Amino acid sequence: MKEIQFPVGAQAHQDAEKRAGGDFQRHEQGHGRRQALAVLALFGWRQAGAAFGHVPPSHYPLWRRAHSIAPRFDGSRADGLQSGRIPAGISGGAGVDAKVTKRSLGNLTQEEVKSVVDDYVGLHDAGVERKKERYRQLVNQYYDLVTDFYEWGWGKSFHFAPRRRSESFKASQIRHQHFLADKLSLKPGMQVLDVGCGVGGPMGNLARHCGASFVGINNNAYQIERAKVHTRDVEALCRFIKSDYMQIPRSDDHYDGAISIEAMPHAPDKTAAYAEIFRVLRPGAGFACYEWCLTDAFDPSNAEHRQIKEGIMTGSALPDIAGTTEVCEAVRAAGFELIESLDLAGESDPETPWYRALQGRDFSLASIPRTPLGRVLTNLILRVAEPLRLAPQGAREVSTFLNWGADTLVEGGRTGIFTPMFYFLARKPLPRGD
Repeated sequence: MKEIQFPVGAQAHQDAEKRAGGDFQRHEQGHGRRQALAVLALFGWRQAGAAFGHVPPSHYPLWRRAHSIAPRFDGSRADGLQSGRIPAGISGGAGVDAKVTKRSLGNLTQEEVKSVVDDYVGLHDAGVERKKERYRQLVNQYYDLVTDFYEWGWGKSFHFAPRRRSESFKASQIRHQHFLADKLSLKPGMQVLDVGCGVGGPMGNLARHCGASFVGINNNAYQIERAKVHTRDVEALCRFIKSDYMQIPRSDDHYDGAISIEAMPHAPDKTAAYAEIFRVLRPGAGFACYEWCLTDAFDPSNAEHRQIKEGIMTGSALPDIAGTTEVCEAVRAAGFELIESLDLAGESDPETPWYRALQGRDFSLASIPRTPLGRVLTNLILRVAEPLRLAPQGAREVSTFLNWGADTLVEGGRTGIFTPMFYFLARKPLPRGD
């Protein structure tokens, strides 16, 4: 069996960036148009315009786009889901009839939101071991509650990236995604597992970039529903499995490669999670991953450091946060050869650190929902909307713990005790004698 050669080192980093360069330019051309749309979405014009009632909003293409990306608290969607029929491609083939129930956040009804919020907060008040025991509930409840908020603020890709001074946040995300594909030398004909695929933004970008076929695994039904929408143009290359990545429903030696972008922090057992990925990879195949980690600067005896860690965990549904050394040890313990590892947070320009997206320092219309101002405005809007039943009870509490999580992520980056982009490249060894 032929062993795949993985590009490593500084030159490989530069080559990957050059290959992806054209895609960044094309992305930037549409960036300004999306900025204006974000403002309409931010201030809830879909509800306000309907109240004015002078001209049907559907007559305006701009309105329709804003209507589709605003946070949805009434269960309808402007992307085809409101009709009760899932379009062709959403299920990986022909259209299928499906009754779409009234939702308020994710797959939750208005009545369910407050109860799930209380359960989630109560579970996070439990100890680390309790959270690990009930991690499926912890993560599923979290993404039912926050996916609409995330799409509102982040679009289709829920992750950070090392950023250059002249680069937009979105362009840095795309470059960050392409980096993993290029590290694995992905190409058409390869079958690649995306572990914790989210709403499919990175997977769709990578399918367009390298032409490989991707299978996304995600245990949250609502996120898979959204991922199928976001990958319609590359549906032939993108499929999805609803499953826990701790128990991947595939045979041994199945995939040609695997990626994971900031999804493995949810795992209750690092070694077991990596070992399951190891199991389904073919010998010689690679696994490229971005992990959330505490750095060597973290001091467990420091009260401020502990508070930052707790805020990140609560705001992101994490049972715990591992250190970089712990992650590397778990990769090896799972059976992988660790080819390289690096904290890419240091690759950011000092003027554009990875957490700048949450600070509001590079203010633009599209970035408003992620900024402190945007988060405060969202919280205030929900404070008014909940008593008027324009938003479900509990929505403001979701916004509050997300804001706490965002603030502590900034502090984690500023103090240098946390990184959301600890990169590693690992390989499943070939059998002896091959």
